[in-house]
Amino acid sequence: MSGSLTEAQIEEIREAFSLYDKERSGWVSVQQLGGVMRALGESLTEAEIYDLANESNADFGGQVQFKDFLYVMSKRLEEQNSLVCLKQAFKIFDRSEVNSFTINEIRMVMTNLGEKMSEEDLRELFQDIDQDKDGKISFNEFVTAMRS
Repeated sequence: MSGSLTEAQIEEIREAFSLYDKERSGWVSVQQLGGVMRALGESLTEAEIYDLANESNADFGGQVQFKDFLYVMSKRLEEQNSLVCLKQAFKIFDRSEVNSFTINEIRMVMTNLGEKMSEEDLRELFQDIDQDKDGKISFNEFVTAMRS
């Protein structure tokens, strides 16, 4: 269920949840989720809170169970960690630090890594990733390609 969370993260989430689970029932209301998230250092809009409640399988009475909330938080943290890794990988290619990179930068990185790619394969790869065909790969294009 929460395999990607450390014990410390689980405890932090449990403590924040417990601030609003006064009866220690293992449930909080959808209205209380905003407070739980603020206790975790995140400020969400009302729409984001309801999305979180839906992801957490809120019951018809508007209650969210801790185990479901923990699962959703695990997925959120996993996604955030994945995004951090993608940003770090993107920076390797974005040598000029302009939030995009060109085929020449890919060529240079691949050469530096000792990866041999034919010019045809390189162009094909670049064209597949460069969705808007502007001759540059943006971070969003990079993320889309890496997640597909």
